[in-house]
Amino acid sequence: MLERALLAQLRPVKPVPGHVDQAIVALDRGADLREVLAQAGCSHRHFIAQFRDATGLAPKRYARLRRFQRVLAQVDARTDWSGLAAEHGYFDKAHLARDFRQFAGLPARCYRDGRLHPRHVRVD
Repeated sequence: MLERALLAQLRPVKPVPGHVDQAIVALDRGADLREVLAQAGCSHRHFIAQFRDATGLAPKRYARLRRFQRVLAQVDARTDWSGLAAEHGYFDKAHLARDFRQFAGLPARCYRDGRLHPRHVRVD
């Protein structure tokens, strides 16, 4: 009975519009968000709403998160933070450090060195 009640509450899943799907692929590759928005073929506000419906994130936040994930894939013991920041389109090392704290919940140096403290674990 519980299962039937829960299934009755489900909303039908809408297919992802083609231009949103293309935007996701482009942002995953590191494309410029302004170019992606220009190619969307609809208003910015409409595109942002559709993108958020499909991914749960606004396009800008999605692009920032994917860029941060690309950075994480390259972090090792010899990481040159300034070079890594420049390579991935951050303005400077401090810009990368802010994203690191926001998304990882700890300083980049601690992440690289494996010095994780329980209070640095993010659950949101």
